[in-house]
Amino acid sequence: EDIFVVVIEYLGHGEVLPELLEEVRKIPHVLIQKKPDDDAFERTDLADSLRDRGIRTLLFMGINKSACVLRTAKSAASRDFRIAVASTLVANGRDCEECGADEWYRGHGFVTASSDAFFAAVSA
Repeated sequence: EDIFVVVIEYLGHGEVLPELLEEVRKIPHVLIQKKPDDDAFERTDLADSLRDRGIRTLLFMGINKSACVLRTAKSAASRDFRIAVASTLVANGRDCEECGADEWYRGHGFVTASSDAFFAAVSA
């Protein structure tokens, strides 16, 4: 399949695990994007990189779905990207179980139960 993966690395907050990078590098289309802020679009060329590749729909995954993931999703939506989240691919820390993130995702994109449901929806 023609799937493009972007791995976001937060500058100054640790690097992506080597084991994860090893697996990601097996994917034909991958971009490692370093970000200086919670929002991966802020002060980076991520939006242009995605548009140049014709990418319009983004499936978000990661930890801190109510912080970094949410800020990046909001920023993507404001740049006219379609937003999707698979509930099995995002998580929050113990200090914030909900924080309104799921409500925002449902109102600004779509939430699926799994990545398989996401791919079925965007392929239809």
